[in-house]
Formats: sequence, structure tokens, C-alpha cells
Amino acid sequence: MAAGYFNAQLARENINIARANEEFNQRQLNEAEARYRVGTGSLSDVYNFRVRINSAKSQLIAAKQGYEVALYGLASLMGIPDAKLPSHIELSKLEDETEEESFGYEIDEVEALMRKVKCAPCSGSSSKRECKVRDDFGCPPDKAKK
Repeated sequence: MAAGYFNAQLARENINIARANEEFNQRQLNEAEARYRVGTGSLSDVYNFRVRINSAKSQLIAAKQGYEVALYGLASLMGIPDAKLPSHIELSKLEDETEEESFGYEIDEVEALMRKVKCAPCSGSSSKRECKVRDDFGCPPDKAKK
């Protein structure tokens, strides 16, 4: 059921992304038209952004349909009759990422994770001809000369 819930959340975020894409391309079109009017832009730029807006509109329609499908799937998993959520029920909003979450792991954390997975079973630097961890970060000190 969790997968159904997260699929619905993802589908809703896809709607937000598609809306933002359409708004961005509309601003780009407005700028391209202004540049064209004053003679510093090309007509092909104007047409290009019109095409991008139409594509963004199509993506928005597809995202909305994807959200509806995801809601039906979630309702089905929940055992709701006719697999249709009541109209008064909405998914809870996702919280914004923290700054730490948005940047992901630090390089030293990635190195530590790689060493934990790749170096623990290894008997030393001479045991593997091609070791990506050794090549990128060097062998751990306790295994470097084995």
C-alpha cells in the first residue's frame, strides 16, 4: 500500500512540475516575442517556445491523468468500493526537503559507505586487479599493503 501512496504523491508532484514547466516556457515566449519585436531575436525562437508551451500543456494533461490513475490504484489497494477515493479525501502535502536532504551525502560519507560495502570482504589491494574504490580513494590503511 505504501508504494501506491508514494506513486500518487509522485504523480501529484509531476503535475506541479508540468505546471512550472508551462509557466517557465510562457515567460521564455514572452521574452522571445519582445526580442523579436525590437529586432534582436528571431522568429524561430518565438516558434520554438510556442512548441515548448504546447508540449508542456500535453505533459500537464498526462500528469493529471497519471494522478487520477494513481488515486484509483491507491483506492483499490485500500479496498475502497469502485476504487474511487471520496471527493473530500486528499493526499497529505509533502514536506519540503531540508537543506541537508537536498544536497545528499557528503563525499566522505559516500567514501565511508563504499568502503563498508566494497572493502570489508576484500583481503587487500593486491587481491583485486581492478578495484574502483582503490583507484578512486586508495586502499584503506589497514589493507593497503596486503
